[in-house]
Amino acid sequence: DSYEIRQAGANQVLVSSNRLMALMEVQLDDIQEPLLADLIPRLNCTNIDIILVEGFKHETMPKIELHRPSLGKPLLYPNDNTIIAIASDDALTTDIEQLNLNNIDEIADYIQQFIIKRTA
Repeated sequence: DSYEIRQAGANQVLVSSNRLMALMEVQLDDIQEPLLADLIPRLNCTNIDIILVEGFKHETMPKIELHRPSLGKPLLYPNDNTIIAIASDDALTTDIEQLNLNNIDEIADYIQQFIIKRTA
């Protein structure tokens, strides 16, 4: 329904339930994608321990590249020096930390250890 409402011309759509609220906002100008630094202040950070983002591959922040060789796309690493590890569903020949894309605990542990090392 929210897709149809946006297609009908709504600039903002608010979806809500007893446990979830999401606001989708159409960018009226044909502008560039917003920078992450411009979006984070819009979050209510009072109860946030960590912010995980998807996309923003052109931002200069530590990244874990998600790679599925079966899709036939090339690795972004080593052309992006902000990539700190690769999570893949297949073994790769690289000189960077590799994580099992299907092992959420392994990825979470890696992120936690990375944060601990950076803040020590």
